[in-house]
Amino acid sequence: MLDATTHKKLVRVVDVVLLRLYSSQKKDRLLIEVAEQYPDGRRRSATRLPGSKKLPHENSQETAIRIMKDLLGMSAAGAHFVFEDKEVYEEEMDSPSFPGVRTVYRKEILEGCLKETNEKEALARIGLPDFCTWSTEDCKSNTKFFAWMTEQEANKNKVKLKAEGSEEVSGLVMPPVGMSEKDLIEHLHGRNVDLSGFGKGMAKSLKEFSRELMHGESSLLIDAAGKVVRVVDQVCLVMVSPSDKIMVEAAYAAPDGSKQWLKRLPVAKARPDESQFVTARRLLQKQIRIDANQVRLDPAKTKILEECGECSRIPGMLTVHRRRLIEATVRGCRVSAH
Repeated sequence: MLDATTHKKLVRVVDVVLLRLYSSQKKDRLLIEVAEQYPDGRRRSATRLPGSKKLPHENSQETAIRIMKDLLGMSAAGAHFVFEDKEVYEEEMDSPSFPGVRTVYRKEILEGCLKETNEKEALARIGLPDFCTWSTEDCKSNTKFFAWMTEQEANKNKVKLKAEGSEEVSGLVMPPVGMSEKDLIEHLHGRNVDLSGFGKGMAKSLKEFSRELMHGESSLLIDAAGKVVRVVDQVCLVMVSPSDKIMVEAAYAAPDGSKQWLKRLPVAKARPDESQFVTARRLLQKQIRIDANQVRLDPAKTKILEECGECSRIPGMLTVHRRRLIEATVRGCRVSAH
C-alpha cells in the first residue's frame, strides 16, 4: 500500500492478531511468548504477546481461534473473548525478508480469559497450574516458548500489552494501478487495437477508460493469440442470515429518488492487485456494513464463473467478466454457492 502521509512511500502491510490472554486461576497472570527456535537450531528471544498473521479470508475472531488451537491445543470454547473491544495500532519497521521496503504491521489486540477446566492434561500442556515455562511447535516446525507473567513482569520485559491512546492509525491507501491516457494509447496502438470507436455513442472515451484502469475497476491482459483482453473481476457474496434467508441487493435508489431494480447478490469489483477475500471484506464493511466477526468466508467453497464477449462501452477488444462466488456463513448458517 501507499502511506498517504508521505509522498509516494510504498509500504508492505501485514495484518496481525495478538492475544492478551489471562489465566482463569490467577487473573493477574497472562501468557507471554519469550523465545522462538527454528528447525536449524537457531534461537532468538522474543518477549511479546502470542499472535499470528491474519490470513486473507479470516476475520479477527477466526484468527484468534486458530491461535488457540495451534498454540494452546484448545478450542474456541477454552477461553472467553470480547471481540467487540479490540485494540488497534500500527508498528512500522524494516523486515530482513523484504529489503528496501518498509513493513507496517497492523496489529489487533484481543483480550481473553481461559475458562475453568478439570482437564489436567490440557492445563499441564500450557504450564498450569504451576505457571511454568512451556513450549509448542507451530506448523512451520518452529518451537515457541511461553511463560506466565504478571503485568508488572511483562512491562519490565518491555512487552507491549496495550495500544496507547495517542497512537493513530496511518493513512494507508491502495497504490495506483493501470495506465495514464498516453500510456494506454501507446499500449493499444502497439497491439493493433482499433481506437476509432472510443468516445462515440455509448462507448467510453480513452480518458474514461484510463480512469477505469487507474481505479482498479478493470485490467488488461494479453491472450494466447497476442490480443488485448479487458478483464472485469467481481466478487459476489452468497450470504445467509440466521433465519436461512439469502441476502439480495434488491434495488439502487439514486439521489433524485429514482429507483433501479437489481435483484442480485451483493457484488463489488476487485482490484487486480488485491485478494478476492480483501474485496469481500471491503464489501461487508462499506456496502453491507456488518461486523466482520459475524461472517465467515469459506475459501474452499469459492467458485469462479467467466463470460467472454464484446462490450459496447469498450470497443475494439473482448471483455472477460470473471465472477467469484464466495460462500459466507453468518452465525452458524451456511449455504453452498451454486
